[in-house]
Amino acid sequence: MPADSAPASTSAAWPVAPDSVRVWRGYALDRTQKEAFWQTLGNTFIPITAQVMSKLGLTAYLPAVVPTDQAPSVPDEIALVFYRTQETYQQTANSTTAGRAYQKLHAGVFVLGPQPAGRPTSASGFPLPLKDACVLGQPYYLFPEAVDWYGGSSDVFVGVFDGDGQQLAAAVLQAAKVLKTNRVAGLDGFILMVVDNVLIYWRHWQSAASPQPWNIELALRTVLSTSARVVEVNPFEYAHDGGVEARPGQYLNVHFNRA
Repeated sequence: MPADSAPASTSAAWPVAPDSVRVWRGYALDRTQKEAFWQTLGNTFIPITAQVMSKLGLTAYLPAVVPTDQAPSVPDEIALVFYRTQETYQQTANSTTAGRAYQKLHAGVFVLGPQPAGRPTSASGFPLPLKDACVLGQPYYLFPEAVDWYGGSSDVFVGVFDGDGQQLAAAVLQAAKVLKTNRVAGLDGFILMVVDNVLIYWRHWQSAASPQPWNIELALRTVLSTSARVVEVNPFEYAHDGGVEARPGQYLNVHFNRA
């Protein structure tokens, strides 16, 4: 096969437990240079994630470019990055040269580490089951089933509450209890986090994604609400390739050659 051609993505189902996804929120290193940031995401950062980490246990990758908003806690990019298991991620990300190099790429694109008061910092983590408390900044999942987010349909939502983050977290917790008791037909995955006064959630559906937003009984200003669009990434990192289009408002289900 020529080096510049991309083989078809693996279609076999690969369900992953909901505690084995890295839930990412990223803040651009220079928020005054958004055009350059979006270009870097599309031609470098998103493709290299699929190309490198697919060889190290990545099973699904769903990044979204968030439109610019005046609320400082609204991230510039968010993503779900699924691995076979948590142990797979820990072993490959930290104990391989490629994994460590990939981690260091973040510092050239995103704000990392402690920052002055008022400036948010990028973070990622594995979600916990949402039970009796919704802690700000901690990602959670609602349903325990293993799901293959590479297939099916999914949608993402980012909204801002004009009030206190703790009030938002309390409303999210209550709405989650209702949803877990009365799950919507076809909904098999739900991951969320509250960051200050910002709610972010992802839903996975067995077939078509629902256009109806999640009702948490609080008024939120919508920043992003859309379904995922499948894009193919060339698996060869040395191929002549322009990457993918990454523009504000886009939510991508990145398809790649799953090892």
